[in-house]
Amino acid sequence: AEALAQAGREARERGQRVAALEILALAQLRGARDVDDELVELASDLRTGNR
Repeated sequence: AEALAQAGREARERGQRVAALEILALAQLRGARDVDDELVELASDLRTGNR
């Protein structure tokens, strides 16, 4: 789960926000800790079009 969370963070750093959101959501489902805030921020960014 934590490896998935790290992969999601790396995707976000590369600007792959949709992929990052999907990976972090999967990481959360598998028990990763501390991804809630990142998921909310990514979802908000995607909804508003912010980068």
